[in-house]
Amino acid sequence: MTRPAWQDLLRCYDNVEFLDGGRGILTIVDGEILNAVRAIDADDVAANDLNLYPTEDVARTAIGDKIEVHVGAPKLSLGILAWNLDDLLFAPRGFVEFPQRFYVVENRLSDRDTSPPLLRSYRAVVSLVQILTEAAAFLDRDEQRLFYFKDGKIEVPVRYTAAIFKAVDTGSVERLIGQFEDQLHRAQKLTILGDTIAALARSQPEAVRFDHLVRNVDQMVTSLDDGYRLFVSSFSYDKIRTDIETSNLDFLTRIHKTFVDIQGQLLGIPIATIVVASQLKSATTCGVEAWTNFAILVGAWIFVVFLSVSIVNQFFTLSAIASEVARQRGRLESDFAAVSAKFVGTFASLVHRICWYRLVFVVIGALGIGGAAFATFAFRSLTAVKLAGCLW
Repeated sequence: MTRPAWQDLLRCYDNVEFLDGGRGILTIVDGEILNAVRAIDADDVAANDLNLYPTEDVARTAIGDKIEVHVGAPKLSLGILAWNLDDLLFAPRGFVEFPQRFYVVENRLSDRDTSPPLLRSYRAVVSLVQILTEAAAFLDRDEQRLFYFKDGKIEVPVRYTAAIFKAVDTGSVERLIGQFEDQLHRAQKLTILGDTIAALARSQPEAVRFDHLVRNVDQMVTSLDDGYRLFVSSFSYDKIRTDIETSNLDFLTRIHKTFVDIQGQLLGIPIATIVVASQLKSATTCGVEAWTNFAILVGAWIFVVFLSVSIVNQFFTLSAIASEVARQRGRLESDFAAVSAKFVGTFASLVHRICWYRLVFVVIGALGIGGAAFATFAFRSLTAVKLAGCLW
């Protein structure tokens, strides 16, 4: 026999006349309830978890009969049985989260219902809590308290009664939440909302701060609209374009400077490599010619080493510039997604220029090493004597 589940328990609740002292009269209206009652009666674990079981023999019970049952709060992992909406709110995290499974005796409401105005209002308040949480510094879920920091710490205990469901303006809540459906400037909107909440809550006693916020959602919507318009007014298309062009010019200057910084050394490549080869003299014995050739070769390789160090340093500089270009592009696409496509080409051209300069530096390095290698070949061809032997 299948163990009864939450849906079976809901059908039983619908047909129970709740009495005092954890007692109730259950009407067996159909076969499903009869089977559920018999299954509970035969399963002590299910009876303990559901906390609803017959207190009389059900062996001969038939459809249409009324039986006395014990009825109490089921295991919390199964669902919540509350006498009224206020009891439901005091369930674990009931003020900040809409319970997944519940039954309210007084109004005969359950998680199956979607249309009752009281539940729609409850869902609206929970949705409001969620957006207030995003605008807050943080939410202590165990204590169910919101924290804001605006000229000091402001605590907002998330506490309310079912009476607020009749006062909440669900339309204003929907408009407020709708402001954050567009991801453009979402972080800035949350900051504006957080400042508005702090201003509204600061003047109220701590115990009624949340209630005051719920009753003034329309004021939050208005303040958010006004604050956001003020924010956007400082970010016109022309201003964005000017900032991008200024930034682009700065990047181009820095990229070009990486080449200018070693331009003087480039003039030394033919002198230190190719030209020096022409200064080498034939040396068949230990003497001035042999040591002069050696000194010229060493000088050429020292220059190439210094040139290589400079090129590696410029590579690091270009990498840093490339990272900053990527960061600027990411910020543009995040904060100004609507117009970012118009400026992507600017960043792409910067990336191409950086790649071009990297290629130029590789070629320069290769030329330097190639020239030094040629000088080495010329040295070995013209200097027949072993210099090591000249030391002894």
